[in-house]
Amino acid sequence: MLRPYCSSYFGLHPKGDRRGFVAVDWRGEVYSLSKWLDIKTKALKERLGDPVQLPSVSETIAKTDRQLVEWMQSFTTEIRQNSRIRMEPLLEQKSRIKSRHRDERHNLADTQKQRWQQESADRQAKLNKGLRGLWDRLTGQHSRTKDQSEREAWQALVRDKEQRDSLIQRQLDERQALQRNITHVRHERNNEIEHLKTMIFSALPPEMEARLQEQFEQRQARKKTPSQRPGHDFDLSM
Repeated sequence: MLRPYCSSYFGLHPKGDRRGFVAVDWRGEVYSLSKWLDIKTKALKERLGDPVQLPSVSETIAKTDRQLVEWMQSFTTEIRQNSRIRMEPLLEQKSRIKSRHRDERHNLADTQKQRWQQESADRQAKLNKGLRGLWDRLTGQHSRTKDQSEREAWQALVRDKEQRDSLIQRQLDERQALQRNITHVRHERNNEIEHLKTMIFSALPPEMEARLQEQFEQRQARKKTPSQRPGHDFDLSM
């Protein structure tokens, strides 16, 4: 569960500002401690020590920015890790499907090749040789048998193509169903990250939102692995 990031820091306001000691909240808002606590600056110095030892407001804001970005990055990493856990069985399924589909295509190709060779031999055997073959040529039977064999060969080619197309379509349907599941998990991951960003950035002043968003996106880009970049998400090529 996400917990709101809430913290305050003491800092030294830039020279020339009478507020002296200040507190800076996580949104970069600066508060005068003497006014906020209704305590004089002298008393604050006695309690907090030498103001020179404290960071400046700009240093404190920069530190807060870094911590916020690191905090968001840690939750983003957790979201991605959870997504990979949900993706793992889908990747295992992909591997099994890829192997099975390849075997199915090879088996069909071998079956069709053997059948074509046998059917071709059977058609060739219908053409008589020798004197009977000569008689068939004289009577026109040879041409009729040859035409019939050519029709059967064409029908066999059409049949084999339909079988291949049917297998390819069935495999494609199965792969697309798996792709939809993978896409769903990926979209869930992206939506969780966007929700996290919206939840944090919407609570920030505009200038701080722009600054932190740029820092966060830069850090995200540096930490992305090749599999997380566009075009590399769980390729389903078989």
